[in-house]
Amino acid sequence: MRTGFLPKVNPRHTLLAIAVALAIAACGKGAPQQQQMPPPEVGVITAKAQSVPLTQDLVGRASATRSADVRARVAGVLQRRAYIEGSDVKEGQLLFEIDPAPLRAAYNAQSANLAAAQATYANAHAAARLPARACSPRPISTTRRRPSAPAQRPYSRPRLASKRPRSISTIRA
Repeated sequence: MRTGFLPKVNPRHTLLAIAVALAIAACGKGAPQQQQMPPPEVGVITAKAQSVPLTQDLVGRASATRSADVRARVAGVLQRRAYIEGSDVKEGQLLFEIDPAPLRAAYNAQSANLAAAQATYANAHAAARLPARACSPRPISTTRRRPSAPAQRPYSRPRLASKRPRSISTIRA
């Protein structure tokens, strides 16, 4: 009769299992060998006593002690820069050429204003020289009186503020 939960084991089977385990263990390669690392390669230098120059690499910026900014003083479209940047510039040397069309238009407009002012001056001057017809039976019309009224003030001849430049569109040093 059985008294436990274990099944009945045949002694032959137990002996057979132990023999198989020993055979498998005997077929192995034996103890594993440790692989050794090759010796490291080393460089060798012999030290000598000698004098060596001391050098230092530094980062910095260089700036000129004297510099000048070259700019045009008139507005306009720049057509050409006639100097090389960084080179010396002499007095009278051509620096820039600016589009002459807007400058010429402004000059022509001022010339037209001058012509109109000169014509007004001539009319006022002529009207002031007309003889006064106080004794005439017919009084002077108001339209004739108005132009001569400003003639009582001293008139000066209108003039241009400056002469026309040689070239409107070039800037010289």
